[in-house]
Amino acid sequence: MKRALLLCLALMCGDADAARTLYNGFTGTWWNPSRSGEGVFIHELQNDTLIVAWFTYDPANPGKQLYLVGSAAVTDDTVAVDVVSTSGGVFGTDFNPALVQRPPWGRLTLALVGCETLNLTYSPSGGTGGTIQLQRILPMTSALCEPVVALAGQRYEGVRTFRIVSNPATSSGCLSVTFPSSTSASFVLNASGNMLTLDYDNFFDKQCRFQGGFSRRDNAVFSNGNYLCSNGFIGGTWTSSNIRLGAKYVEIDVDLTNTDATCSQALKFRAVVPPP
Repeated sequence: MKRALLLCLALMCGDADAARTLYNGFTGTWWNPSRSGEGVFIHELQNDTLIVAWFTYDPANPGKQLYLVGSAAVTDDTVAVDVVSTSGGVFGTDFNPALVQRPPWGRLTLALVGCETLNLTYSPSGGTGGTIQLQRILPMTSALCEPVVALAGQRYEGVRTFRIVSNPATSSGCLSVTFPSSTSASFVLNASGNMLTLDYDNFFDKQCRFQGGFSRRDNAVFSNGNYLCSNGFIGGTWTSSNIRLGAKYVEIDVDLTNTDATCSQALKFRAVVPPP
């Protein structure tokens, strides 16, 4: 009989793109205090897309406001965004979106150099470019600014809950197993480069390792890879679209697929750093 166990990984609660291991994200309102009167709004969406709006002034028409907007995929701590300018609209109840003109303006390159610092390099299609250093108008909380690498080797203790899901086409080959709604669990977390490793002491009463690449979007980590338990008890692939990592708290949702692919599992872990 094929033995496939479906797991529901309960993440252990607490506070990552391959090159994005240092800071949580671009989202926020940015400005340069010496350039009061202009600013940048940035928002990073869950689908790995960044939206930017720069409220500034037209170099070709001094004194005239210029609004530059654009979007781009986020892959690391430096993002190039092609932007358009907007004009032609009408104020108030007479507004007509068909009148709005959006000619290409050029490119903005956003580079995070710290939790509170961003370099904006502007490159107009016709004209002289430059770089402005910006800072957040409202600072992020310390928890959201924590680097993932600071959590290397940290042990967490908490609970996990399970939900078993069978593949209808092959469910006859699945082993029926009943688990308590929640059980105690502990693991050690290591993050290095873009690799995340979770070593569990008592996963199904076995030692199990989950390892894979991760990416980071604001305060969330996304990861996928392979898992294997001691003595070949069970193994397969795993993926998570919700990992919240912090120095004191961790929460993880994981979907598992056994090697024979007849069953899948969903797990949830929530845990804290144990007291000394």
